[in-house]
Amino acid sequence: MVDAKDGERLVNDSEGSASSAEYGSTAGGSPKQTLEEVYSRIGVGKAQYIFWTILASIAYFDTTEMVVISTIVPILRCEWELTLVWETMINVSSFLFTAISGALLGKLPDIYGRRYILSIALVALFLSAAGSALAQSKLQFLLLRCIVGISMGVTFPTVIVYSTEIVRNSSREIGPLLVVCVCNISIFLCAVLAYLILGAVGWRWFVF
Repeated sequence: MVDAKDGERLVNDSEGSASSAEYGSTAGGSPKQTLEEVYSRIGVGKAQYIFWTILASIAYFDTTEMVVISTIVPILRCEWELTLVWETMINVSSFLFTAISGALLGKLPDIYGRRYILSIALVALFLSAAGSALAQSKLQFLLLRCIVGISMGVTFPTVIVYSTEIVRNSSREIGPLLVVCVCNISIFLCAVLAYLILGAVGWRWFVF
């Protein structure tokens, strides 16, 4: 996947390989190209489809983690005897901390590289999501869902940006559109799966 550092290398490589007949020659060699100019020469091919598949999978996982709580809260209410306050906190924790994390940590992918930060956030998201399925109390569950929200505040915006950066300007609307479609599909599938198997497998396996 192409982040800021990879983009700089791509530009440097393209400078050395560009022919003088196509770009013109100067006394110091081939003229410099911007990253946008390099991307404008890249079409939509196999590599882009692979990247989009990976990004769509991440978007699916993010959205599922967002909506799964609404399907299991009625069960948690009975199992842990949740009050209205606790039920509300569990419901909004992921959404609230996603918004806070996106505002406070949104610059990290630009500073340290999208691939590096996205990988860390995905590991944190997976561990906290799996941990919430093993939580033995409502407090543990709430704290782990807050960590899920913090992780999604990094992963989801990075996926959106990444999906636009791997193709030329004329094709950049495809990435965000694909992510939005996947999010809507995942919401529908989560509701259908909850209806079909939640009662049979239990909420822990369903969250996991």
